[in-house]
Amino acid sequence: RRYIDRCQMLKDRLDRPAITADIIVGFPGETDAEFAETIAASRAVGFSKIHIFPFSPRRGTPAATMPDQVPAAVQQERCRQLAAVEAELRDEFFRSLLGRRLRVLVESKTDTGWLGTSCRYAPVDLAANAASVGHLVDVTAGVARDGHIVALSA
Repeated sequence: RRYIDRCQMLKDRLDRPAITADIIVGFPGETDAEFAETIAASRAVGFSKIHIFPFSPRRGTPAATMPDQVPAAVQQERCRQLAAVEAELRDEFFRSLLGRRLRVLVESKTDTGWLGTSCRYAPVDLAANAASVGHLVDVTAGVARDGHIVALSA
């Protein structure tokens, strides 16, 4: 609850901060109820990105020999469920940026233009004439599509 409250404080004080998390799914002893709490907390925070990792035991660590190891099939299903929530939250965050000016670091050339990462940690598709790799450009956020924001203008 304290973590969720701190994230809300950030949202209250900053303009649309990108709050991300790394979540390990299937740590030994994780119950269905605890996983449901993870989903609920993720929704309550409204993460813009979740990096999801299934638990994998490492030889010589205490967790490798803990009781109640979560079966791989359960971990995979929980990863799938959390990925669906992550996509929903990401798209909601991206929609909140539509029409806003974003500063984007151009990172690579694509078949149709350029790809960069915005100051809000969002991947942005840029027009063919945007710039070159390593440059910062200011754009207006357009539609969100396939996990990217499409820039309306540079």
